[in-house]
Amino acid sequence: MNATALIALLQSSDSTYPTGAYAHSFGLEGFVEAGLVRDVVSLEALLAEHALPALAHAELPYVRLAHAAAAAQDLDLVCALDEECAALRGARELREAGSRIGAQRVALAAELLPSEWNQRLQRALDEGRWRGQLPVAYGALCAGCGARADDAVAAYTYQQLAGAMAAAMKLLRLGQRAAQGVLTRLLAASIPWQERSAAIPREEAGWFTPGLDIASARHETAYTRLFIS
Repeated sequence: MNATALIALLQSSDSTYPTGAYAHSFGLEGFVEAGLVRDVVSLEALLAEHALPALAHAELPYVRLAHAAAAAQDLDLVCALDEECAALRGARELREAGSRIGAQRVALAAELLPSEWNQRLQRALDEGRWRGQLPVAYGALCAGCGARADDAVAAYTYQQLAGAMAAAMKLLRLGQRAAQGVLTRLLAASIPWQERSAAIPREEAGWFTPGLDIASARHETAYTRLFIS
């Protein structure tokens, strides 16, 4: 990976990069409220047994597909992938969270790195041609900055898992050292899942996660909430 692409990935992966992701737990708060996640053990089990397979089958394929579409400068395909990715999210809360964060990433890229491709992505958002679902937006932006597909997948995986740990530290009695221990093990476990995502064709992308959908649907009407999703 060239230095420009590496720097772009590092900057966009930093916790100070203002995408609004910090305000979302992507269903984790719902699992905590239901008593299904109570401690470090149950947290790691949830992420290892459910989050990693869901990433590999339902999100990482769209990072790769969007990356390929962007490499071909095929904006129509990016928009079609965005529609599919949104349809795979069963709960409204998850769909809206994905589009908010993805659209913010596109807006930041168009402002900070105003290439022709990033400007096209932003104009398409303004025109309502796509909603900016996060996996699609991420893949399209990574291709635009010169990052390889495998590097984009690795960075996306890190961000999603690190975001889950940041949310967990607010929801559970979980210190930073313990959180980093869980994150380290999950990142190591994610490698084969990242590789597996490369073999999943577009027509087979998706994953059945009824627990996540139910937790997110209940979270929408929770009496008190720390996170938007």
